[in-house]
Amino acid sequence: MFLTCPISYPISAILDKVLGEEVGNVLSKSQMKRMFEMLEGENVIKSSERKIIQAALDLQEKTAAQVMTPIENVYMLEIHTILDHKTLHEIYQKGFSRIPIYEK
Repeated sequence: MFLTCPISYPISAILDKVLGEEVGNVLSKSQMKRMFEMLEGENVIKSSERKIIQAALDLQEKTAAQVMTPIENVYMLEIHTILDHKTLHEIYQKGFSRIPIYEK
């Protein structure tokens, strides 16, 4: 690196002056959402992928209260619940992948 620096630095400085700075595109969130919708329409990305990306863009504007499940609506099991056929069937019926376990 020390050997090439005396040659490469002046060349890079000249190229920066001649070509100018690289200007990238800056998109707003709404422009990005429209772009992802367009990509979905062109079958570049799947609908599920677009929804995940858009949710990630919206995440910064959400509060915990907006995304939380009220405690009275939470499906949970007491720590001493026996996982018999009936309980497993009920878990399957609810469709949740994670179930809080509580004690007292």
